[in-house]
Amino acid sequence: MQQPQDQLSTMPKWQQMQYKSFKAWCNYNLRGIGDISQLSTAFRDGLLLARLLETISGEKIKGIKQDPKLRIHYINNLFSCFSFLRAVPIPLYNMQPEDIADGNIKLILGLVWMLILHYQIQQSDIEPAPPSATPDTPESKPPPASPVIDPRSQLANRVNKRFKDHQFRHEVHNFTADWQDGLSLLALVYCEDPTLVDFEARVGCDPMENLQLAFELLEKHWGVPRLLDAEDLVSTKPDEKAMMTYVSVALDCFDSGERLKVEPKPAPPPVPVREPEPEPAPLPVIEKLVEPEWPLPVPSPVVEHKEDSSSSSDSEEEFEPLVVQLRIAAARDLKGSSIAPASNKGKGDPYCKVKVHGCKIKKQKTPAIKRSVDPEWNSEFTLEGPGLNQSKELVFTVNNWDVVTKNELLGHVKLPVAALLQNPVFDQWIPITGKDNVPSGHGDLHIVAAIGKDAVLPVIVDDSVVVQLRIAGARDLRGSDILRNKGKADPYCKVKVKGCKIKKQKTPVITKSVNPEWNSEFTLRGPGLNKSRNLVFTINDWDVITKNDLLGTVKLPVSALFQNPVFDQWIPISGKDKSKSGHGELHIVAALGEHAVLPPVVDNSVVIQLRIAGARDLRGSDLLRGRGKADPYCKVKVQGRRIKKQKTPVIKNTINPEWNAEFELKGPGLTRSENLVFTINDWDLLTKNDYMGTVKLPVDALFQSPVFDQWIPITGKDKTQSGAGELHIVAVIGKDAVLPYITGESLFIRICSGRGLSAGDRSGFSDPYVVVTHDNPHASNRKIQTPVDKKTLNPVWNHKVLFQRGELFDNNTLTFSVRDWDRLGKNTPLGYVQIPIGAFAAEPAFDRWLPISDGKGDLRIQAAYGNAVSLPKKPATSRPVQVRVGRARNLRAADKDGFSDPFCQVLLSGSVADPKYKTAVVKGTLNPIWNQDFQMPAAESHDVVQFDVYDWDRASSNDSLGYAQLPLGSLDGSDVPVVEAWLPLFNAKTDERERGEIQVTVAYGEGALLPQLSLGEPLQLRIAEAKNLMAADRNGKSDPYCVLLVAGTKGSDKKTKAMKKTLNPIWNEEFMFSPGELDAERDVLRFALFDKDIGLGKDTSIGTVDLPLKPLTAGNPVQDLWLPVTVKTQKGDETQGQLRVQLAYGPAVSLPLPAEEDQESSSSDSSSSDDDSGSGDDSEGAPVKVRVVAARHLKVSDNTGTSDPYCVIEVKGKKTDKRIATHTVKKTLNPVWDAEFNLEQEHIHPTRDVLTFTVMDWDRVGKNDKLGIAHLNVKDLMAQRTFNKWLPLEDMKQPGNKANVGEIHIIASYGCDLPIVERRALPLQLRIAAGRHLLACDKGGSSDPYVVIELPRRKKEQQLKTRVVKQSLSPVWNEDFNIGKEGVQPDDVLRLNVFDWDKVGKNDSMGYVEIDVERLMAQPLTEEWYPVHNGSGEIQIISAFGNAQLPVVPAARGAAAPRGAGLGSSDTGVLKIRVVAGRQLAAADSNGKSDPYCLISIDGKKMKKDLKTSIKKETLNPVWNEEFEIGPDVFDPRTDTIRFGLFDWDRVSGDDPLGSVWLDGKLLLGSPELNKWFPVMNKPGVPGKGEVHIHVSYGPKAVLPPVGTGADNDKASRRPVSITVSAAPAPVPVSVPVPVPVPAQNTHTHSHTTTTTTVSSERTNPHHNDNHHKSYDDGHAKGESSSSSDSSSSDSEEEEPERKEPELSAGNGKNQMKLSAPERDDTSAYSPRTQVAMQLSPRTVQEDDGGDMEGYGPAWSLIKTFWNYNRARNFKGLIRRMEDAPNGDLQFSIRTLNDSHVSCHRITVVLVAVDDTAKKRKKIKTYKEIDLKKQSAPHKAAVFNSTFKYPRPKKLSEFGTHKLFVHFHFRIFHKQQPLEAGPFDL
Repeated sequence: MQQPQDQLSTMPKWQQMQYKSFKAWCNYNLRGIGDISQLSTAFRDGLLLARLLETISGEKIKGIKQDPKLRIHYINNLFSCFSFLRAVPIPLYNMQPEDIADGNIKLILGLVWMLILHYQIQQSDIEPAPPSATPDTPESKPPPASPVIDPRSQLANRVNKRFKDHQFRHEVHNFTADWQDGLSLLALVYCEDPTLVDFEARVGCDPMENLQLAFELLEKHWGVPRLLDAEDLVSTKPDEKAMMTYVSVALDCFDSGERLKVEPKPAPPPVPVREPEPEPAPLPVIEKLVEPEWPLPVPSPVVEHKEDSSSSSDSEEEFEPLVVQLRIAAARDLKGSSIAPASNKGKGDPYCKVKVHGCKIKKQKTPAIKRSVDPEWNSEFTLEGPGLNQSKELVFTVNNWDVVTKNELLGHVKLPVAALLQNPVFDQWIPITGKDNVPSGHGDLHIVAAIGKDAVLPVIVDDSVVVQLRIAGARDLRGSDILRNKGKADPYCKVKVKGCKIKKQKTPVITKSVNPEWNSEFTLRGPGLNKSRNLVFTINDWDVITKNDLLGTVKLPVSALFQNPVFDQWIPISGKDKSKSGHGELHIVAALGEHAVLPPVVDNSVVIQLRIAGARDLRGSDLLRGRGKADPYCKVKVQGRRIKKQKTPVIKNTINPEWNAEFELKGPGLTRSENLVFTINDWDLLTKNDYMGTVKLPVDALFQSPVFDQWIPITGKDKTQSGAGELHIVAVIGKDAVLPYITGESLFIRICSGRGLSAGDRSGFSDPYVVVTHDNPHASNRKIQTPVDKKTLNPVWNHKVLFQRGELFDNNTLTFSVRDWDRLGKNTPLGYVQIPIGAFAAEPAFDRWLPISDGKGDLRIQAAYGNAVSLPKKPATSRPVQVRVGRARNLRAADKDGFSDPFCQVLLSGSVADPKYKTAVVKGTLNPIWNQDFQMPAAESHDVVQFDVYDWDRASSNDSLGYAQLPLGSLDGSDVPVVEAWLPLFNAKTDERERGEIQVTVAYGEGALLPQLSLGEPLQLRIAEAKNLMAADRNGKSDPYCVLLVAGTKGSDKKTKAMKKTLNPIWNEEFMFSPGELDAERDVLRFALFDKDIGLGKDTSIGTVDLPLKPLTAGNPVQDLWLPVTVKTQKGDETQGQLRVQLAYGPAVSLPLPAEEDQESSSSDSSSSDDDSGSGDDSEGAPVKVRVVAARHLKVSDNTGTSDPYCVIEVKGKKTDKRIATHTVKKTLNPVWDAEFNLEQEHIHPTRDVLTFTVMDWDRVGKNDKLGIAHLNVKDLMAQRTFNKWLPLEDMKQPGNKANVGEIHIIASYGCDLPIVERRALPLQLRIAAGRHLLACDKGGSSDPYVVIELPRRKKEQQLKTRVVKQSLSPVWNEDFNIGKEGVQPDDVLRLNVFDWDKVGKNDSMGYVEIDVERLMAQPLTEEWYPVHNGSGEIQIISAFGNAQLPVVPAARGAAAPRGAGLGSSDTGVLKIRVVAGRQLAAADSNGKSDPYCLISIDGKKMKKDLKTSIKKETLNPVWNEEFEIGPDVFDPRTDTIRFGLFDWDRVSGDDPLGSVWLDGKLLLGSPELNKWFPVMNKPGVPGKGEVHIHVSYGPKAVLPPVGTGADNDKASRRPVSITVSAAPAPVPVSVPVPVPVPAQNTHTHSHTTTTTTVSSERTNPHHNDNHHKSYDDGHAKGESSSSSDSSSSDSEEEEPERKEPELSAGNGKNQMKLSAPERDDTSAYSPRTQVAMQLSPRTVQEDDGGDMEGYGPAWSLIKTFWNYNRARNFKGLIRRMEDAPNGDLQFSIRTLNDSHVSCHRITVVLVAVDDTAKKRKKIKTYKEIDLKKQSAPHKAAVFNSTFKYPRPKKLSEFGTHKLFVHFHFRIFHKQQPLEAGPFDL
């Protein structure tokens, strides 16, 4: 009965093989006695095990119960068997009888192997006795024991010896692979009987057949049992033990014919095998050692020999095996290592090894003791094993451990085991023999040993002591700082225990002293600190720069401390010269014992509470500045003691200061014998502070009364106390003493921070703040509250609170309530702290952490009580933290694919995770590399930096991979506060150790910097070629390619191309790993080879190569390697092929060039693989060429209303190696591909094949959609030779349906070149005329339609767009366009997209119209209504193709101006309006007059800008002469009506209407210009009062005549005001200058610039309804007319975005006008520009022959606006007035507005004359240069005024033909950068 299959299936393969072979071996030896079906239960009762042992050993097992029934009987039987085995001896290691009874299958297999090894393998190898010997004689003694040999080698030698004896050339080296093919077994058969097998014929045969034949022959002819199955040997690696068992049995059968070497003796009757009785509960299986170490320490068996009398005397005595209990206690006086570093001072790091000479017993070793020549190990071992008897010798070797070089031998000791038998306990110091084999001078080794397994070594006597030590002080030291410290030193003392590894202790440094008092206490304990040791004290002088100086040493024996309970002595110090004279003494206090108590330190120092109250009658030193006063302050110090100086604040400008500054003076050395020195100084800002006097006060004087309160005379500079004033000192003695209270002091409090607060929110954090209250009912309990520090348990506020004098008193209490702020609901209290005011009075400089009551944590409060006391320094415990997250390794795999996508979140304890402290996600790896640095918030030393590692998941929450923590306290106080470490990860839930580590670097503190990141070296790699790869395809070849990745990562983009149909590919492809991308110490490069499969199946793996980086980077930087390719098969890993890889490591090396033959081979191989096809058709044909030109009217497949089409060309019913397809054209229904393809003739059958053209829609996600298919019969193509047509596309879902699917343009040829198709572009003009019945998109049932024209195939063409027609479903555009930059082609498609314009949000689509250009080419001139798709209505299109011209629009509309490629002007007219004047208007005011103005609007349309004239005050006959312009996007004369509304302006109430004038736009269709008086109407058809003169011109080139001509001539003397209102993005209008009318006799005319008004209705902004964008031309008032050759035309201004504009006024009287300039933002990017507006008086210059300039009298206004340098914000520079004063003075001023960075540095006024004819300018005189270096105040105007006199020229004639100007130069600065530099002329 076989073992149940389910139990065998759970075992590993090797264990299954052992199970089968070991069970068969047992049954082979138990034949005729019993049969084993299951090993786990066969030996349970011990009966079969005893029978097996009796059979194979030939001896009787005693104590076996033949009918066991209970478990105790089983255990007893098994115990008897185990006792027999131990006596043999056979090592059982950790096996117990209970393990066999419980059925532990692993230990049972181990037991059987011990039996096979001893009785089958090793016993079979014993050479038979010579014939003279009689083995059966009882007197014979066993031969001497042979040395233990490795059983594998022993058995292999036996097999090889058999081959050698038979002169057969075969050899085995192992018992695994060498036997797997069956040839070794057949070789054994061949050696025994060559007639049974033809060995040479079996070489290369199937291994399974060889093994089956060998097993049959061995079983048939020699009776070798089948212990193994051939299938097991072939399918996997053979188990070594099973194979050794079978070979050993076979050899025994060979040696004895068909009988076994050990014949079984007559055995008792067979014992029936009983199934064991079921037990109540099976015991758990305890896993123990299964496989012993090789070689096994099994001694040779003992065989009895008969011995005659002659040889008995020479026989060797047999010894019993021994067990040695050993302790290697210590060594002493070792000779220091010769290779020990200098820092060890000749000492070494010794350790000791022990071995048993001549026995195979494991060596034992002590730990290494660092830096010692007297190590103490006390390491205990048990030495036991075969061969350990009294004839052996123990060898002890003492070595010096070294981390770099080989460990050095210090000496050895040989100890015979027989020496241990002389005494029950061996305890001796044994001399060590050195390298020179001399046992002297190399120290001694302390050995303690006892013989016996149960022997007990004596207890280690611990004679160590504990020393309680106080280094109290020193006196009369010899100072070393002679120059700097005036013969003093900065001493400190160190103590160490000589010869012991005990940490040194050190006192603090006492600066500037030769009598230091340390009183530092230490506890000295540790191994080796006993009575024989010495304490060594070293006194040094500390230096900040140079090496510390040695002041002396003291050596104190520990034995001296035993003389008295307390050692308290002054010990002389030995100096550098080893003398004890003149170097001072050291005060040592010590006691022995763990609990010994040192006597208390006698502290005679005092604590002084001191108040420097004030001074009087000081001698003032600031004689000049302070008129005999001073700025005094006072310093106090303890003379001769290192106690911190204290200083009062400075009291300014007084000789009677009141400081009331309180201090606490304390420290070592402050006794009654000391003096307090007070120094009064006068503080100076620039020079050194002046000395004013000193006061010396003995401390003993403070003891004369409880409170010292006196005025003490001050000793002045002249060392006298006369005239230097007095100092008021108040002092008390005692730490808790309180100075008398100063009534009415102020209290200054700082609420610093909190720590460890309670968590008030669910997040585990709080939003804490503090509320301060007091209990004084007479003072106002004002609300005092700190800000909220969110999401923290360690808040920092540093909030200051001031209580004024008299607000609080000593009996009041302050309460600090800590609360958690909540957005919703009531804030949660977290506790409170209460402090009496008296506590602040007792401690003026208050700084404490106070526990919080009714809560958790502490609160830090600082306070200053009194006017003369300042707050303590703001806590600065928090310091900056810098963190670098380097990499991680061996992380846990969190994803199903065995990888993770790790990232790391860094945070500080008590804070929440911040995304800016998170590394990037590294996908598909368990060893990520981040190398990211973070600047963390400042933290305190008790904070912890935490690193949380997560696995990123796209859909679910991220998985935690563990966390690591680094306390900042470990860096606090270190010399280099930077640490770089690998931190282990811990589970976030259980805090148990998690898999993986993370490398981090942390720098903590000011000035601490992260080290420079070392990324390593780059690696260049070339995958050159491969050979003899595995064949993966049916044709016996592969299509191999190679993927390069790092082991432990998922996926890679480093991949070679696939080489077709070859097993020897050549790639020669190079890849680069950048620095930091690889870890040279740990990473392994993996080259994965695959066979490319074209179908849907997965590519087949054909092998892998793993290449560790570490050996590569350590060797030659350039390497060329052939690497074996490992292939995984059912039999295991096999080697199949080789891969050639070339590497170059480092920045300065490069890869070698590939060999030329490789490149040629690669290219030829690639080309041959591509050309290799297998059509299988024998028909001959000609090549077919295809051009896929375009498609049109395709189906919509995407949500955007378009498709992403491409075309696939196929031969119907055939598959090709490579898909033939065009590129994808995105977002179009009319793609143009123009792609050519050559179809090879072997793919095409000339009579049967059909070409298919499938148009697909490409989709990024999901399957591509089929849009249609067209067919072309090759037979038809062959008949026509060429083909050029549009083929209809069929719907693939509805075959035969060609409606609305589209067409495709195909050009093809058969056996010839493609026909040349001329693609000549022709011009096309298009007029978008009108629309009707369009879709209503707005709420009012209307739309604001406009049309966008595009050529979808030409993405780079600029889109053309009509204007917007507001509120219409039947718009009229009549706009002309030139289509295409270079014309259009027949296969082009026009697309007209109709949109509804929306002021807010995206414009709505109203549909589209598509027109084939080929359709328009049919006639040169077409006019047609086209339906709108995806909408409603129709669009009227007029087109002119080629040389045809569009029909002319009716004259009333004006001539059309075509648009070219998206640019140009509209084809409709521009409306220009001049509101000239009004007369006899209605009176609206109480004075019988009105303040009229005119407002222009278009009925039914909302204007973007109000077109409004100026207000004319107190008149019924206003004269405006103001012009306006309305663009074509607003006004349509066929439908619109212009309204001129008249209003009376009122300052307080609303404006009153005076009537309106309505002007029908149709009047302008017949007459483009109207100039007349129109009656005022109250309502349409209802007459009003008065008339309005309006001059209107309409057309694309509409021009109003100059003012003063025609009907306007009566108002010629009135000067117009020019205003420009512009609206982006309308086209920039051309300004038409209108000259000021002047008399003809005036030769000095002044040009007058005017501007036009343009209004656009594009997207009205409601916030800008009242803001006008006014621009002024750059013309200069130089006196020349517009026709003069000197005149400069006005520069057209670029359009600017509309902005809100603050207004300014300029001029005076009636000529005053409002001006404004756009506000500028700091971030705006405006080009520098200048706008100047000039206004001249209507008075002109009168001249005659002898006249002078009496009539000149200019009243000028110059407005200058600066928009420069992008930094100008809301800045305007304004020259407000420049007028002729009566006294001939020229007065002017400059004002800046709302900018704090403007200064005007210089203005220069120059008189200049200009010659018209010569075009020259002549400087007459510079009148004045004015420096104005005044800085404007923040957000206020800075005004610069100046007046200067200038002489007037008597006659203008003296200047000839010159014109006279006043010339200004400006230097205005903004933020110290020049804004403008003139000149500007008037």
